[in-house]
Amino acid sequence: MGIELGKLLYWNISGSDSDELFVKADRRKLRLLASLVALFFLGGVIGAVGFKHVGFAATLFLAAILLVLASMPVLEDVSVRMRRLWQ
Repeated sequence: MGIELGKLLYWNISGSDSDELFVKADRRKLRLLASLVALFFLGGVIGAVGFKHVGFAATLFLAAILLVLASMPVLEDVSVRMRRLWQ
């Protein structure tokens, strides 16, 4: 994110009109990275507030969701490996 911000704030001082000499920021990538940082911060705040008001039980539902999401690629990798072994 820092590199893209640096590219965004960089002032191109070039006399030529060639596009290859200009430093350009990838604004789509910058938006993606900024939203990632914002959502990480928001998740931390929501987790802290939920833990303060509900306690440990507030984390169990979110942990279950993360477990299901993480198990999908693992199961796919296991199935690919099993198919390769049986061929």
